[in-house]
This record gives sequence, structure tokens and C-alpha cells, in this order.
Amino acid sequence: MVEDRPKQPRNSRQRDGLGTRLTLVTQNFQGIKGDDNLDTITNIMSEQNIDIYVGQETWRHGEDKDYESLEVNGFQVFLHGTVEQDPKNKRGSGGVAIFLSKRAQTAWKEAGSPKPTLGGVVGDYARLIGIALHFKTGKMCHKFFVVSAYHPHSGKDNDIIENFYESLDSFIANAPRGHTVLMGSDVNAALGIAKDDDDS
Repeated sequence: MVEDRPKQPRNSRQRDGLGTRLTLVTQNFQGIKGDDNLDTITNIMSEQNIDIYVGQETWRHGEDKDYESLEVNGFQVFLHGTVEQDPKNKRGSGGVAIFLSKRAQTAWKEAGSPKPTLGGVVGDYARLIGIALHFKTGKMCHKFFVVSAYHPHSGKDNDIIENFYESLDSFIANAPRGHTVLMGSDVNAALGIAKDDDDS
């Protein structure tokens, strides 16, 4: 016997204007030098239906004014690192990345398959990368500029911190016209109460 079930109301499905949800995840990777690390991230994206994965601290070497483009298990990966690594930190440091699912890759191609926008090197680290994506649904086109940002921590010199925020302001101000900025960041924030020298 087949049980009759009431039809689901059309407006009961949650939408974001794209027809379905758009999922973006951000994470400090603390190093993804090996190919096995890239496999792990793309597997997580597949299992959890993640459209865009942005990350910081890839610890990967690269050209200061260039980027690395990889295809990993059907995912498109953009990486921005630096030639010179911090000599005090042998494990590596800095670097940013953006991973695109097949759905996000389609949106990237709809945008004309643009090269990533790079924010240059601040405080010896690559800290900014962005990519334009156009998600089309019918006659509508939702334009996003996806950014991965790695902020300097409070222990860095003030010049580095100020330079980064100036770079970030310029980076966002020069985002493609008509695009909504979606940013994933490691802001390196510290929460707490500052103590005076006289405090015990």
C-alpha cells in the first residue's frame, strides 16, 4: 500500500537567490605542502557539499607576484605563496588558497575564467588572493568576488600591520565592479583584557 503524502509547499525550501545554498568554508590550514593534504581538503568538500574552501597559512613556496593553479580530484585550486620563507620558521609560513568545487568552477568559467587577483607580499608573506565567480540561475547572474585573507598578528611591527590593512582596503576597493565580496580570513585576533604594568 502506497501512502499518500501531502505535496511540499513551494516556499518551504530555503533559498539564497541561487536556487540552492552556497557554502563557503574558511580555515587556517597550518600547512598544506603535500599532495595528500590537498586530497584531504577536496575529500572534505565532496563529503560535505562545500562549494568554496578558502584557506590561510598554506606554507607553500611560490612566486611573489604569481600563483599556482592545480586540478585536484576534479577541484580547481589556486595558491599564492612566497619565494622567501621566514628563516626563523623552517616549517614554512604564510600563503593563501582558494578551492573551487565543480559548481564553483562553472561560476568561474561564467566569469570568463579570470586569473586570481593577488595582493602582493606584506611582511614577507603572501596574504591576499581573490577570484571572481558568476553564478547564473535563469536570467539572473549573482556576481561574487571571493577573497582569502591572512592578517598579521599583533606581535608584528606596526608598519607591517598598517601596510596590510592599506593593502586590504585597496584590494577590496578594486574588486570587480558589481560584485559582492565574500571573504574568508584568519584575522589573528586575541581576546582578553590588557593589564597595566602595575597590575599583579
